[in-house]
Amino acid sequence: MEAPYPLIGRTIELSLFLDRWQKVKEAEGQVILLSGIPGVGKSRLIHELKSSIQHEPHFLLSHQCSSYHSQSAFFPIIEQIKQATQVTTRDSNANKLSKIKAYFANAIDDSTEPALADRQSFVNSH
Repeated sequence: MEAPYPLIGRTIELSLFLDRWQKVKEAEGQVILLSGIPGVGKSRLIHELKSSIQHEPHFLLSHQCSSYHSQSAFFPIIEQIKQATQVTTRDSNANKLSKIKAYFANAIDDSTEPALADRQSFVNSH
């Protein structure tokens, strides 16, 4: 999808994103924090990045924060996990843990299980 207007004044930032993308393709993990006041072009910059890599193999997860959930910095990630594991508010705590364990079968061991079971975000999910 092409943007209706050209990208202006963000070539350095886009180049940085594309450089980090190249490092990812070379198996060097990367994280970029993009923040700023409303209207400075954050979404447009992301649009340009997506357009630049659209024909390359990749898996895209998109998460956005919400002022309604300002008490939970990980709200978007928690919601993604709840959707992926099909955890619902009607599930018992044991059932929630069972679903999470099944989904992350190779990532959970005896040391991480109690931390997941006690997370209020999953137990008291809305």
